[in-house]
Amino acid sequence: MKSRLGMHIPASKGQLKDIVSSLNELGMETFQICLNSPMRLSFESPLEREDIPEGSEFVVHAPYILNLCDKTHRMYKVSLKVILEWTRICQKLDIKQMVTHIGSVNKIDERSMAVKKAYEDLESFVMKWKSITEGMDVTLALENCSGSKEGTKFGTLKQLYNLVSKLNEPRIRIAFDTAHAFANGVDLTNQKILDTVFPYISVVHLNSVERAVRLGNHLDRHSNSLIKDFPLGPEPIINIYSQAVECNIPAILERGNVRIGIEDYVSLNEMLVETVA
Repeated sequence: MKSRLGMHIPASKGQLKDIVSSLNELGMETFQICLNSPMRLSFESPLEREDIPEGSEFVVHAPYILNLCDKTHRMYKVSLKVILEWTRICQKLDIKQMVTHIGSVNKIDERSMAVKKAYEDLESFVMKWKSITEGMDVTLALENCSGSKEGTKFGTLKQLYNLVSKLNEPRIRIAFDTAHAFANGVDLTNQKILDTVFPYISVVHLNSVERAVRLGNHLDRHSNSLIKDFPLGPEPIINIYSQAVECNIPAILERGNVRIGIEDYVSLNEMLVETVA
């Protein structure tokens, strides 16, 4: 099975083709991009179909500041508008998948009620998205979060698995972030957990964490390095990457430094070959 390992890259109009071309020389053909600034509520993108290089696969990441799980939050309605418009742009650009964060719920005393309401509001959001975008060839991938001690941050791997497996809608899947899962307390060496969730995963984010992050302490801090810094060593990441290859889904390196991303890309492919051999 062909590897679909790639990187998150800047998508400046006029520069995207040059960046992709240079990475194509390394054998990289999968990329994640934002259609506009990830910290802005943008309803448009400067990119046109001719800006998207042919022969490569692209995954879009929606703005980071959306909220899909709390109807009382001021961002809920505008988040639906943004997601719908970005879905239409993805369709126009022939991009098949969009990743989005979930958001958080307002602090209330009864945590179990907050979680129940978040499930209901998120389900309402994604089903409305599905209905409006019927006929479009775009998958919405819900990214798992690191959780929080207060319980206000919604969208842990377990929560998303419960929702997505229940809905069983082919265009509503999970974006599995390894750094977020580790911070949330998921045992990434547990093959039973991986085998359970992988049928509902459409893209993997192969991320490491900063030294301050411990298993289950909920700190959402990505590291710029993967192989060297991951607390459990490289083996769990290699295994997850190998499973992504077997399931024929893209795996994305999210790095603030392109050079480190390239090093990790080369290292992961070399270690995967050694593992298979």
